[in-house]
Amino acid sequence: MLFKFAYRNVFRNKRRSFLTGLAIFFAAVVGIFSQGYINGAIGNIIDTAIKYQSGNIRITTENFLKREKFLPVDEIIDNSKELKDKIGKIKGVSAVE
Repeated sequence: MLFKFAYRNVFRNKRRSFLTGLAIFFAAVVGIFSQGYINGAIGNIIDTAIKYQSGNIRITTENFLKREKFLPVDEIIDNSKELKDKIGKIKGVSAVE
């Protein structure tokens, strides 16, 4: 009996029912879009932090750590090619950049 009343009420005023359905649809679309946008922004923040700040493993000089916020390019590691080769030979290492 309750479904009969609900069914009758939905089709009694078709414009009101259509606008209600449209509002629900629009709210769902906005919710899905904003959730995707937020997830993408957070993922981008995490990727940027890994790439430019911490990385999975970071090897630096002591002077670089002291001046890290300035991103000094003059504080490089000597013999970096040898170091990359040694790290690449370690079991379990998948990439060295």
